[in-house]
Amino acid sequence: MDQKSGKVKWFDATKGFGFVVSDQGGPDILLHANVLKDFGHSSVLEGTLVDVVVVETDRGSQVSQVLNLESPAID
Repeated sequence: MDQKSGKVKWFDATKGFGFVVSDQGGPDILLHANVLKDFGHSSVLEGTLVDVVVVETDRGSQVSQVLNLESPAID
């Protein structure tokens, strides 16, 4: 497990997943709707700043826990 900060690249509530781009670079990180539900959210906006715990799986990097969400500023 590894703690990372980054930004939501996109999230599709209908599909139930999206991706986070880490500030440290590297491959996109899968963000599943069930992990968001554990944090009390059903969806998240593109550009939202996140602090997450990431695990490596057979299919790549995946968020296992959301620690913080900061919604993007809306003009």
